[in-house]
Amino acid sequence: YIPCAHTMSPSARILRISQPDIGKFFVQHCDDRLKRRTLVRTRVSGWRLRVRLPPSAFGIPLGRNKAGTVQPLAALAEESPPTQSGAQREMELENQLRFGADVYGIPRAEFIQLQTPARYLGNEFGAVHKEWMSASIRFCLTYPEIYEVGASNLGHIVLYTVLNEAEGLLCDRTYMPGDDMQALLAKHSKSLFAVESKRPLRDFDTLGFSLAYELGATNVLQMLKMSNIPISWKER
Repeated sequence: YIPCAHTMSPSARILRISQPDIGKFFVQHCDDRLKRRTLVRTRVSGWRLRVRLPPSAFGIPLGRNKAGTVQPLAALAEESPPTQSGAQREMELENQLRFGADVYGIPRAEFIQLQTPARYLGNEFGAVHKEWMSASIRFCLTYPEIYEVGASNLGHIVLYTVLNEAEGLLCDRTYMPGDDMQALLAKHSKSLFAVESKRPLRDFDTLGFSLAYELGATNVLQMLKMSNIPISWKER
């Protein structure tokens, strides 16, 4: 159920819903008075039915399910497990590493042999762990240098903090992996990932590269290649 743009009249909006769900929507979410008096005008256009409703009909809180489809939160609560706090998420990641679990599909025995495994855990002090499905926009700050250079950049941290304070926005981070990590990603056929959510970069809505100087541009191209993201905007 997706509310669309405002109509010319401020007292009404247009709601587009697929035909098989029309009856179900009105039965579940509209009372008898709403059904009788506010179904003012309908027009079938292709596979969509447009229904003119007052703003009061949009008091239903919406969210996204695992497939990214917008649904009422009541329906999502039935199919989604309870969300974790940032501290719970950090503890889960630490326990996975401590008790032998894989990290992003990489066996623990190989992961801990990296030069600095902590670069890729995303559980340092100040890290923000938001529930993936709680955000309507997913942003990843991608710094084209190794972790120690990027994480010490004040502007990078300020942007990360400000973006994560925004409602409905998730901001994660990733850095140019070391040669040993690049070899592991290639060995296990894994693409470059964000350190907190452990999700591939191609899953995010926006990637924000911080280019401190010209020589870092080649690292930007390498990071896109490791993420299986086409370099050309035409291909994307």
